[in-house]
Amino acid sequence: MKGLIVRLIDKFLCLHLWKTHIVKSYEWETEVVSLASEKDKKIILIRKEQSTKEILFCEHCGKTKILEY
Repeated sequence: MKGLIVRLIDKFLCLHLWKTHIVKSYEWETEVVSLASEKDKKIILIRKEQSTKEILFCEHCGKTKILEY
């Protein structure tokens, strides 16, 4: 019984030494079209966007966390 209680305390009071497991980065371009008032000229803007997803896990208790930035 003591062993079970100690394992539960370790799992829930873990200091979480997180280690990176997977990092995936995504890049894409979007095209934005708008009309100007002078003779309806088209203005085309291209935006570059980037997103990164990282999966972390605790080496001690096995908990996982997903970060997106």
